[in-house]
Amino acid sequence: MALTDEERRQLAQLEASLAADDPHLASTLRGARPKRVPVRRIVVATVGLAAGIALLIIGMQTDPLVSVLGFLVMLVSSVVAVGTWHNPDQPPGSPRPRRTPGHRRPRTPHQRSGGDFMNRMEERWRRRREQGF
Repeated sequence: MALTDEERRQLAQLEASLAADDPHLASTLRGARPKRVPVRRIVVATVGLAAGIALLIIGMQTDPLVSVLGFLVMLVSSVVAVGTWHNPDQPPGSPRPRRTPGHRRPRTPHQRSGGDFMNRMEERWRRRREQGF
């Protein structure tokens, strides 16, 4: 059954309002394209990791400073690989997008301050003692 022109127009308006209200949900429902992992950066990070391991082993036999250098190469390579894997569309070294101050998630009950937690625990303890547990 085909949609009428009026129904198509209403559907387009609903989609536009959804995209304006909650872009993340709209992209999820739209079926956003899968992220492409830059293979070149992963390969470079893997080669760096292997070079770091080699330097670490060579440094254990020769000079501890070479081992430290190998460890640092391994660490940087790992950070690059993990950062690339999590944010493939973002170039390395670019800042993360910041949220606007008005865009806050509502706090859930378990995110309250420590004083509230202790008060809840004391209240539970009192209820258990009154019930005879």
